[in-house]
Amino acid sequence: MVAAGNSGFANAVASPACISTAIAVGATDDGDRLASFTNRGPLLDLFAPGVTINSAVPDDAYGDKSGTSMAAPHVAGAFALLRQANPDFTVAQSLQRLRDTGTAIQFDASGTPVVTSRIDLERATTTAQASMDPRL
Repeated sequence: MVAAGNSGFANAVASPACISTAIAVGATDDGDRLASFTNRGPLLDLFAPGVTINSAVPDDAYGDKSGTSMAAPHVAGAFALLRQANPDFTVAQSLQRLRDTGTAIQFDASGTPVVTSRIDLERATTTAQASMDPRL
């Protein structure tokens, strides 16, 4: 999971999120609107919450922070929980599960319409568990 960057690029992600094997993560707010700062475009793999995230800060305290670096840990945690529910899933299968069960976020990437999913861990894990256990 790599933060896509906070330059507000409409059709690009920052290095190293542009590496083909990286999972590039952009940021949305609580209303599923793109964060004004988030880099985005066809190279973006997923969105996650990244605006006004209560986070640890120096001096044994907490504060609200925003950025794609706040969104990327949400996706890392989602992958860990999917791995727990589906130990045989590959990275590609976990990514696809998050894409398939996420909320579609549409945006314009320099004239090209793009749809990228914002993770929905409840749907991803409920669907994952249901597919594993026919009683669910």
